[in-house]
Amino acid sequence: MFIIHGTSSAWRTLQSLVEGYQYKTLVLAQRFNALPLNDHLREKIYWECDCAIAILTPDDLLKNKKLHPRLNVIYELGLVHGLIDCEYGDRLEIEPVILLKEEKQRCQAISIV
Repeated sequence: MFIIHGTSSAWRTLQSLVEGYQYKTLVLAQRFNALPLNDHLREKIYWECDCAIAILTPDDLLKNKKLHPRLNVIYELGLVHGLIDCEYGDRLEIEPVILLKEEKQRCQAISIV
């Protein structure tokens, strides 16, 4: 399971929970110490995973004075969604991506998700 996250440490709790169920997790920061990765390498890494969870935390204050998830999190979510959808959605005719939104959220809604 690929875990996409911003600056919040919430991903560590998620990783512990997922690994408690004996699933393997992949977090880029742990594997590459936050080295810059090109798209080709990211895609190669994403193919190692059958699913992904993105934690959209309110990390960035934008010009409109509202909190939003980090743009790299949105980018990675879109890339992983496209790759997983190509692999499973077309072949199995299912929607492999589930988006959950917490009701009490400080983060602005994302219209592109």
